[in-house]
Amino acid sequence: MNTSQQQNSLSRIFPNNTVAITVESLLLISAGILAAILHQKLKMPLHLPGKQGILFLLIIISAARASRLPMAATIATTGTAMFFYLFAFDGADIFKPLLYLIVACGIDAVIYLHRYKAIGNISFVILSGAAWTLIPLLRIVISMATGLPFKSFLTGLAYPFATHLLFGAVASAIALYSLRLFRR
Repeated sequence: MNTSQQQNSLSRIFPNNTVAITVESLLLISAGILAAILHQKLKMPLHLPGKQGILFLLIIISAARASRLPMAATIATTGTAMFFYLFAFDGADIFKPLLYLIVACGIDAVIYLHRYKAIGNISFVILSGAAWTLIPLLRIVISMATGLPFKSFLTGLAYPFATHLLFGAVASAIALYSLRLFRR
């Protein structure tokens, strides 16, 4: 009779650390693809720039914050970029996947600071929302460099920044506090 106690970790399922990291990376990429699919399927012309950030950032931040891998948001958004470029190419905004990757790098920096207690919860929410405002900022740079017009700037410059900040902050707050509920 075997009286040895079973391990209570995933090391029995994935005895090799490389396999565990690969599986976690694939799960993050799948979360990014899910975010992209929902982003495409739930498009509605509400004239609210950044509104897709609520659902998109909720998925990306939740997956990245739950992961133990560094740069988890960038890994997840790589799945989003692959999906957009391969299956849902939107000719109107060819820079969207690149913008999402840049935003993910900002979110990874915010998650790193929050994970090591350099910033609090309120700062995490505000800085994650500010990372989402990189999209209109970079669109201004792209528009000035290439001459491509973006519909979000038809109402002025302040409105896209304000809505991106609002939707990004709401999504990060929901992600942060929902993860706390699941960890209890």
